[in-house]
Amino acid sequence: MINQTEKLEKFKRSVFDDVSARADELINETEAECGERIRQAKLEAEELTESKRAQIDREYQGLAVRSVSADRLESKRKILLKRESIIDKVFNNVREELEKFMKTADYEKLLIKRVEECAAQYPDKKGEVLIAPKDKSLAPKLTAGGKFTVKESGSIEIGGVTVVYPEDNLAVDGTFDLKFTQQRQSFVSRSGMSV
Repeated sequence: MINQTEKLEKFKRSVFDDVSARADELINETEAECGERIRQAKLEAEELTESKRAQIDREYQGLAVRSVSADRLESKRKILLKRESIIDKVFNNVREELEKFMKTADYEKLLIKRVEECAAQYPDKKGEVLIAPKDKSLAPKLTAGGKFTVKESGSIEIGGVTVVYPEDNLAVDGTFDLKFTQQRQSFVSRSGMSV
């Protein structure tokens, strides 16, 4: 019976050794597989992290570029507004000086001279002299000896005259409004302050 017990013991050990070897083999395979999965997961995590980092970098760069662009635009807007304010101030002063001049006798003489120049330039033509409503008291003096009729025009705000020859579809603009606008445009373009 000892033999049987020994055989049984050997068989048990053999089975145990096989099972133990198989278990070690399975454990090693599982650990290798887990190790590979962990390594793969780490690579995927690193790739995902790098991808997210790159995405976040692009987003922040985009935000930075938009922020810088917005700041530049705001700066340009402020500069343009300041330039416009300066131009307005300069030309408000010019307009005030024109208004002072228009209260003098020299203004009346200037209007009469412009009307007479138009009459001399087109001696055969009859026309209309358009004046600002505030200059209506000067109307009788602006007929060039009856050659022109005088009418008020709401389109003339500052002063001066426009002589119109309706039959020829011709107008000679001698208004301060036109000169004021031309001078403003000229000033803006020459001064580098264009808006």
